Amino acid sequence: ATQTVRQPGSTAKPIFAYAPGFEYANFSTYQLFTDEEWAYTDGTNIGNWDSNYRGLMTLRDALSISRNIPALKAFQEVQKEAGNKKIVECSENLGIDLPGDVAYESYSIGGMSDGVTTTQMAAAYAAFANGGYFTKPYTVTSIKYRDTGEIEEFEHEKKQAMKESTAYLVTNVLEHAVKYGFHGGTKQYAGTVAAKTGTSNYPDSILKKYKLPANAVNDLWTVAYTPKHSIALWYGYDEASSEYYSTLGTPKDNLMTAIMKHIPVTKDSFKQPSSVIATKVETGTWPAQKPSEYTPQSLIKTEYFISGTEPTETSKRFQKLNNVKELKATTTDSGVKLTWAKEEPEVITDEYLKDYFNQHVFGNSSKQYLNERKDYNENILGSFGYGIYIKKNNQLIAIDFTKDDNYTYKGDATGATEFIVKSQYKNFKNNASDGTSVSITIKNNNQEKPTEPTKEETTNKNDKLTIKLVNDSPTTSNDYAINSYKDAGVIVTYKNKNVTKDCTITYQLDNTEYTTKEELETAINSITEETTIKITYNITHKETNETTSISKTINLK
Repeated sequence: ATQTVRQPGSTAKPIFAYAPGFEYANFSTYQLFTDEEWAYTDGTNIGNWDSNYRGLMTLRDALSISRNIPALKAFQEVQKEAGNKKIVECSENLGIDLPGDVAYESYSIGGMSDGVTTTQMAAAYAAFANGGYFTKPYTVTSIKYRDTGEIEEFEHEKKQAMKESTAYLVTNVLEHAVKYGFHGGTKQYAGTVAAKTGTSNYPDSILKKYKLPANAVNDLWTVAYTPKHSIALWYGYDEASSEYYSTLGTPKDNLMTAIMKHIPVTKDSFKQPSSVIATKVETGTWPAQKPSEYTPQSLIKTEYFISGTEPTETSKRFQKLNNVKELKATTTDSGVKLTWAKEEPEVITDEYLKDYFNQHVFGNSSKQYLNERKDYNENILGSFGYGIYIKKNNQLIAIDFTKDDNYTYKGDATGATEFIVKSQYKNFKNNASDGTSVSITIKNNNQEKPTEPTKEETTNKNDKLTIKLVNDSPTTSNDYAINSYKDAGVIVTYKNKNVTKDCTITYQLDNTEYTTKEELETAINSITEETTIKITYNITHKETNETTSISKTINLK
């Protein structure tokens, strides 16, 4: 425990890469790195344990699943910003002295020829649990002299090795690593635990000399800590041989699990200091930005920042779109022609996206991420354009969508008619603009004298779409318990036949439109306060393209 030195593998990453990043470069758990082909400054290529690359990822994920490239990039960034001496200082503050007072790039992934002891690693990780304070390991607390009865007490000095924020941010990520699956045998512990695993490989010359399999490894580590205990386990053989060698994981993990069963369980947890702020971030933003009101939940994460470095700007990617300008309506032989000034959102323009993905954090993969964003915009958001709506009986009815700056309405528009044009995406409509309206009065010269309907006209009344709310009657209660709403739907008839299945139905709640009944129910059941809301059903008959709508009001109690 105190004399055998071994290469620490990835258990070195918090000490040489990420703790210095938090301490000297204001890293956050959201800090972005691109896991890609990379090399030491001298040009020597390095890879990951699985010989693959995972692309853009946060510091949290990079450390949790132990990627080598992000760790080296973090080391290189700290060295550039703060200097190599600061990385050495961080290591020595944690009880690991470096020969020549130099931290080499290989240390970032545990490539240390001089190695460390399990005692050193347990003590270093204990400082993360202790709010950044390091105590040199000791065994003897006092000596009582037999002849005189005198007791000599030994004081063990506690020194601040790093800021409290640094210690907590490392701990926060290593807690996540345990939950993520890279727990090294510690997951069965019944209390709060943080852990990091590590492996060092044999060089090719040793594999060849002893005819070892490609998955043979030299050193296996788990370093773990609770709010009360720090435990470092090394597993392996003193020397390589063709008969005795280790492979990844399982025996070492089983041993660590057995050890953890005997570590006293504490109800304490690692407390977040005031110097660390937790905030929601829209993933993929750089620098980190807060999500907007309309950012999809799948793109929102909670990450941790040093107080004063947390994001203050809101991402524009999903913000509400601007209303159209210069909307005009004129009558033509074809119908009512609407025109407006076309304005594309900046965040989807080629110029904006090219500049955005040229930031250094996207590494050599900027073109790949640019294309992925364009695909997302085209297939998930859908083309940017304009939704055309008509207002009837105080209800907004969706008519059509166009990418142009004009639209001709050919439907029935006799009398005073109000049109609404919204800037929106074809598929993703949550952030559509509020809409710009224009009204026009249209005269039908063919109806100067009212006439009695002919027999044929009377018969054709049934050719119109009719819509009825299911269970809709004066005696039906409109009260629903909060979080229990189930939508009964509507029945649509055409020519005396039920054509509900032949219609496209969208559901509107306030300014948000939903394409499925399940989405509507989810939105309503997310409301936690008593309120009265109005639901509008917009129906389009696929055969005739005729549209109609109906609304109802419900009370959540």
